[in-house]
Amino acid sequence: MQGRPSFDSYSKKRISYILTIKNRGKSIEAILKNIEGLLNSSDELIVVDSLSKIDPAAFMKKYRKLVNVYISEPDISPTHAFNKGIMLARGKYIKNISDDDIIYPEAMEKAIKVLGKNKDIDLLICGGSKMIGRNIRQVYVPPGIEYGKNYEDFFNYGACGVGFITRRSSIPLIGLYPSRVSSDVAYALQSLERGGKVRFCRVNLFVHKVKANSTIIKNSKFAERDSYELMKQYCSAKFYYTFRIKNYLKSRFRMFRSSVERSPLLRVLLFPIRVVMIKKNLGTKMPILRWDGDFS
Repeated sequence: MQGRPSFDSYSKKRISYILTIKNRGKSIEAILKNIEGLLNSSDELIVVDSLSKIDPAAFMKKYRKLVNVYISEPDISPTHAFNKGIMLARGKYIKNISDDDIIYPEAMEKAIKVLGKNKDIDLLICGGSKMIGRNIRQVYVPPGIEYGKNYEDFFNYGACGVGFITRRSSIPLIGLYPSRVSSDVAYALQSLERGGKVRFCRVNLFVHKVKANSTIIKNSKFAERDSYELMKQYCSAKFYYTFRIKNYLKSRFRMFRSSVERSPLLRVLLFPIRVVMIKKNLGTKMPILRWDGDFS
């Protein structure tokens, strides 16, 4: 070893992919098949299994060429499981994987090149798509925002954990994931608070599928409450109350629109207003998403 030995000089792998699963015994083969396209010979796959109905010996025998580390024991939460994977990781970079998500291999390679060129970045956040039922929402931050300089950015533009890639040598600085419902936003906030550099890169990395029975839907009220608690902790009082008022007005408008759709009388009475709104929406240009690999 030439020169001063650094933390990264002891990284035996390039990327540590951490897959956390629970009760996925029957679908594990399909899940691993999707992940296989991400891996090359210098990467590793760590599977943290919260006691699915899988025979550990049979599992490792069948997938020994694909899975480097396999744990099968109880955990408190998905965050707890993922932190175990981080502690076992030997890669220069750490990427969490959920079994329902799609990670694009080419985009992942692009993101790793960005981290390689920008060694001061501790947590890289990439964009993608969220699918909630039939609705698709883009996780995207436009150019010129300087995302990651202020705590407010993580609330104004979001911070989806599926797009996170962490530099392993930064873990001693920014720490492990906090055990919260909104753990991804909390981790971005924690990273910035502890002096880490967090940036949003315009790389279309993932498709995050949110199912009706998923944890995030079941705990949506708790997640909203947790998000407000984080906002109150990190942001100014002015930002906190303004954000809450805006969200309240939006929710009331959604409720009103829903009642209009259900009532034939209201639909007739408000028809002129609906026509004006439709024309206005038709004239609104859709924003162009620039997936150019640059920072926002």
